Amino acid sequence: MRKRIAVSIAVLTLIATAAFADVRGKVTYPDGTPYVKAAVTIKSASGASATVYTGSDGLFIHPGIPAGEYVLEVRTPRDAKEQKVVVTSQQYTDVAPVRVN
Repeated sequence: MRKRIAVSIAVLTLIATAAFADVRGKVTYPDGTPYVKAAVTIKSASGASATVYTGSDGLFIHPGIPAGEYVLEVRTPRDAKEQKVVVTSQQYTDVAPVRVN
């Protein structure tokens, strides 16, 4: 029983200290106007990915991304852009605005 409790505490400690951040940014047209419904996909080296879409303000947020290196891909019907993103243990990882056509 004590061994189970010790293992449970160790697992909970690992989960509590794991580094996660919300990755957020903005997608715009070249003139700075927000781009609505751009697909924003974050991809890990292992091949895992998640996609969200920009809102009416061009903003997106990928919540709870584990610390590490990723590729962020922004897709519209006429354009696609990729950039590297390094997620750290801070609450947010802000991505520079992405301009698309």
